Amino acid sequence: MAFTSEITRAFIEFCSSFQPKAKQIECLEHFLAGRDIIAHLHVGYGKSLVYQIIPKLLSIVKKDEPQATLLVISPIIQNEQIETLKKYDVKACRLSYHECDGEVELMEKDMIQNIAEGEFAIVFAHPEALLNTFSGKDLLSKRQFIDHVKGVVIDECHIVKEWGEEFRTAFQKLKTLPAVFNDVPFMALSGTLPTSLMKELPNILGLNNPVTVQESPDRTNIFLKKLHKSKFGDTNEIYESIFKTECDDLKKDPYNYPVTMLFMPLYYISQAAAYLKHLFGDGDITTSCYAVLFSRQDKVVLKTTVEELQMEYPQIRLILTSSVAGMGFDPPSVMRIIHARPPRNLSQYLQEIGRAGRRGQNSSAILHYNKRDIAKNIPGIQEDIVQYCNNEETCVRELLLKPFGFSKSQGIANENCCSFCLNEDISKLDEAGAFDNNV
Repeated sequence: MAFTSEITRAFIEFCSSFQPKAKQIECLEHFLAGRDIIAHLHVGYGKSLVYQIIPKLLSIVKKDEPQATLLVISPIIQNEQIETLKKYDVKACRLSYHECDGEVELMEKDMIQNIAEGEFAIVFAHPEALLNTFSGKDLLSKRQFIDHVKGVVIDECHIVKEWGEEFRTAFQKLKTLPAVFNDVPFMALSGTLPTSLMKELPNILGLNNPVTVQESPDRTNIFLKKLHKSKFGDTNEIYESIFKTECDDLKKDPYNYPVTMLFMPLYYISQAAAYLKHLFGDGDITTSCYAVLFSRQDKVVLKTTVEELQMEYPQIRLILTSSVAGMGFDPPSVMRIIHARPPRNLSQYLQEIGRAGRRGQNSSAILHYNKRDIAKNIPGIQEDIVQYCNNEETCVRELLLKPFGFSKSQGIANENCCSFCLNEDISKLDEAGAFDNNV
């Protein structure tokens, strides 16, 4: 391809330990050619690196031009992203917002002129900050800023339609941006993009005949398992049986307990935390083998937990959480993901189980469910997760991948695939008499 050597050089100069992957190179080739792109790269592939490398790449390819600005629209922006980029000598900032007396206001008004003058290589922005505030709209009207922007990225684009319809209506206005930046490429990024939504995205975002770059979201090192919860009895007892099993196993052998994330509603997380305190006694996060993560968690506890879980062999082994969205949470050591109930859709489920096996280690994803969990009257429940839970006649991996337009990878053994395929093998052995004591 035309720019392969420049892309390779950009990766080396950005960080010599990063090796560009085929789909990352493909995305960047299309970007440099000025084409709009929809990139569906699975969780853990390195989709963020695609846009993080762009300022360095543009400085190589267009070395005689002033520093370019890349505008990144994202639903959730963390300071950790900006701090990480600083380590790689990429100057970045964020545009966020708050509501005051019913009005949406930009929080970084004093930075607008610096941004317009091209001081920052990457500008992260909530859609509300740009499209719903006076200062944001003013920035979008500045010719100086428009000329500096050489590309626009819509990150986590799979949530644009859902969130735009439900509670963050500024997402619906993103389709106006190509009219503002009409001579630069747009890149829509997602790790979990259903085929049905992929067809709608060009219209939703106003993209111009985008090229699609995809990598299968099949994580072959993650064993998939579905488990029926009892449909009878008290809901508290059902959840208690799940979290007590894990807490008791942690108590028995904390050093060999696989690093596990247990997703539960906050109410039951508090019960599980109390039970763990009963088992292990008082302590603090610096000595604990378990942690609780939620969006309003104490910042010191959250920072300590995230840093500890970046270790190859972390002291923390069990993480209780309802969601890790937006926490800058990308731990390499997680080996198990357990859901005490299904999330509202398969995109969210695929995102969350993608936290396991990030170093390539064998891992597992276990989903507990019953009919109550996937009832039609549950707010936000989508048909794809209902079908995933209800279908007991098909490979679980195929069920997970089909809505995203993929099939399971060739060559994966039944015992490494899922609970359905494993049971198929056991049934065949049973029929052959392998478990007959007389054999």
